[in-house]
Amino acid sequence: EVGVRNIAIMIILIQDTIEEKTISIDPKDTPEDKALIHAVNKAHSLGMKVMLKPHVDIKDGQWRGDIIPSPEWFSSYKDYVVYYAKLANEYNVELFSIGTELVNTTTSNWHSAWDDIIKEIKGVFSGPLVYDANWDEYKTVAFWDKLDFVGIDAYFPLAQKRNPEYDQIKVGWIKCTDEIERWQKTINKPIIFTEIGYRSCEFAATAPWENSLN
Repeated sequence: EVGVRNIAIMIILIQDTIEEKTISIDPKDTPEDKALIHAVNKAHSLGMKVMLKPHVDIKDGQWRGDIIPSPEWFSSYKDYVVYYAKLANEYNVELFSIGTELVNTTTSNWHSAWDDIIKEIKGVFSGPLVYDANWDEYKTVAFWDKLDFVGIDAYFPLAQKRNPEYDQIKVGWIKCTDEIERWQKTINKPIIFTEIGYRSCEFAATAPWENSLN
């Protein structure tokens, strides 16, 4: 009724610390398969397209972008994302995200590990693929050529003032979108804002990713 035509369904996975080499499910936050399937089917019944979107959260509260990758970490991660990609294919999910804001893992040092994961996913999922890059990460991701879409979690800082005016926020967005469009010409891929949001509070346009601002 409000015009929503696309929905992202998040799958929470966890690890204890950023140094941890093993990812696991969380009994509280990881959805059971039957819950995921119900949500996908419900969205489809309402005429919506679905993206499945794995997230790795850190138990001690650190950010997933600070995860320290290793071959063992990639092996553990691959097991989960390939499993969910297979489920996505079985229930006709329209778009699958191979990861979210895994900044330390997406540089050229780990290109071959991601190539392996993407190859495995393509073996079980026939639809298009995206990766959800953090707003300051998208230019350094090493494997955009293997994916169908560039995803950006678009929490761009737009203004430095406590309560910026509309025109100041607009200028901030124009600067960001101009930069994205210039970069997009170098990769020739469509771009999706896979996350976006600014809270109704002071300094929200300065650091929109913060949980609390003073």
